[in-house]
Amino acid sequence: MGLFGKKNKNKEKGVPFWRRNKQQAEEETVLEPEEQTAETADAEAEEDIAAAALNDLAAQEQDEIEKARLAAQEVVEESEQHQAAIALARQAALEAAGILKNEEKAEPEEETEPAEEAEPEEETEPEEETEPEAEEPEEVKPVEEPEQEAETESETEPAEAVEPESEEATEPETELTEESEPEAEIEPEGESQSEEAEPEKKKGFFAKIRDGLRKTKDAMVSRMQQVLGGFTKIDDDLFDELEETMITSDLGPETSVQICETLRKRVKERGVKDPQEIMGMIQEIIGEMLGEDQTLEYPTQPTIVMVIGVNGAGKTTTIGKLCHQLKGEGKKVLVAAADTFRAAAIDQLEVWTQRAGVDIVKHAEGSDPASVVYDAIDAAKARGCDVLICDTAGRLHNKKNLMQELAKINRIIETKAEGCHREILLVLDATTGQNAVNQARLFQEVADISGIVLTKLDGTAKGGIIVSIRNELGIPVKLIGVGEKIDDLQPFHAQDFVRALFEPTEESL
Repeated sequence: MGLFGKKNKNKEKGVPFWRRNKQQAEEETVLEPEEQTAETADAEAEEDIAAAALNDLAAQEQDEIEKARLAAQEVVEESEQHQAAIALARQAALEAAGILKNEEKAEPEEETEPAEEAEPEEETEPEEETEPEAEEPEEVKPVEEPEQEAETESETEPAEAVEPESEEATEPETELTEESEPEAEIEPEGESQSEEAEPEKKKGFFAKIRDGLRKTKDAMVSRMQQVLGGFTKIDDDLFDELEETMITSDLGPETSVQICETLRKRVKERGVKDPQEIMGMIQEIIGEMLGEDQTLEYPTQPTIVMVIGVNGAGKTTTIGKLCHQLKGEGKKVLVAAADTFRAAAIDQLEVWTQRAGVDIVKHAEGSDPASVVYDAIDAAKARGCDVLICDTAGRLHNKKNLMQELAKINRIIETKAEGCHREILLVLDATTGQNAVNQARLFQEVADISGIVLTKLDGTAKGGIIVSIRNELGIPVKLIGVGEKIDDLQPFHAQDFVRALFEPTEESL
């Protein structure tokens, strides 16, 4: 066949280029519509599925809305039924009370016509009499509770009260009405109690101190009396036991030794032989140690009171109580929230000033305390305040920073309030005992303390630290806290303190 045969074979197998392109184009045109129809069908199916899902969700939402509406309607119906039942029960109770009152009024009259006379009174008089009884207790809260009990009991028995046959059921209801009638007379009793409370407040000054020192009295004076009761003669053993008792009663070692030394001299000078006479001499020595009273003074306008002390001693509470006390005396008070480092100190102080009804000057937490005092002095002058009370930080553990801060505040007061009277009060927690004396000694190194405020005196048996603070440090105690109420901050009077400690109470007698 040779080459020609091979060429012919290749020609038969081969396809011209233009023919092959034409065939491919025809095949593509045939396949394209088929693929497009398949894609559109899939898209339509997906749209149908999505539409069906949306319809299902919408139907579910409608069902939930309908259920919620029905539930709300049921709640409304139940509340309406409950209110209607209460109204019916109240009306029945009032009618029953009116019937009983009418029966009581009809008893002295003739037995033949009691019902005829009671019928017109049921509609008019009982409602007029019972309605004011229900309104009066709203003003007097203690009366409100027993009257509600009477109403609830009368609600349970209205049906029995209407029947004339059950006489036994009417008897307890008459007792309820009789009890409810004098309830209006309780108001004058409350007035008489308030009138009696006023003289109690006037004479309660010493009583509050005495009650606040009860634990100290039991721990110190009562124990000393027990020691003296165990001796028939005065000797060194008696003085040693007295000294030990005083030290353990938080009078402090230095003060206790000084008291006993003075006591020995006076016993010898006066020739005292009976141990029972020593208690009066101890009272005399402690009174001399406390010295004369030194109270807070406000001679200038404004008078600036700086309050210092460790955190937790009761500075903020003391400021709030002092504001209440000064406002009660007719003074205009402003507070400077210069303790800007302790968390929530400003908020806590603001709550107390609101309770006392005084204004406060405050900056953001963490700001410079001296700038707060600076602005507060300007505000006190502009508003014509009598007293400016400055709260300060109590970081005693960092004495250097505290000293710098107090020195900066003092410089501002000297320049901005030149000539104004200043008080620097140190607040001490009485429950800490001799630790409070040590705190006072450290604060005395960084500030010129003019007075002590001893808080929480009612909750401790360590009130003897008052004597050691005055005797060892020479700082007078000016205020004492004898309770948690806002008016339980009292000025300290040395003679009242000594008398409350050593005077025998009715219980001891």
